[in-house]
Amino acid sequence: RGFTDLPSAEAQNSQFVPDSQNEWNENTLLIDDSEYFGPSFRVRFNFQNYGGNNIYLDDINISSSQNVSTNEITPLINASIFPNPSSDNSNLELNLIQTMNGAEISLIDSRGRLVTNIYSGSIPTGTSRFNLSAGTLSEGIYLIRIEDGNRVKLLKWIVTK
Repeated sequence: RGFTDLPSAEAQNSQFVPDSQNEWNENTLLIDDSEYFGPSFRVRFNFQNYGGNNIYLDDINISSSQNVSTNEITPLINASIFPNPSSDNSNLELNLIQTMNGAEISLIDSRGRLVTNIYSGSIPTGTSRFNLSAGTLSEGIYLIRIEDGNRVKLLKWIVTK
């Protein structure tokens, strides 16, 4: 949305806080292309105030006609990345209460693209560690995607240089 149709009140010389219904706008963005929806779907709000007032966002609703699930992986008790942030190598540590069959662990970039597959196969009960190498990666935020069938767990990994 652009500057001309988004503001819901006139520019102010003092701090602005919306205090009536007519100082709020409702906007709907329809995304018909199903390629945007997936386990790494994200929304970004980029605000530039040009030296002006605050921005208020309220009641953000995201829905899809597709089946969207937030099911956690049942056998997974804990998953962590350390050190995080990292400029070199990190460890992904998984603690499982039962064997995870058909597991897929992937590295995803900030645009939702697959960078590499870290592991594919069975992960036994107990603690398992996987090496994460930041060697050839650009600085930024990445996601470690752990999948067990149709259930997904995402962890944020920050790479610094």
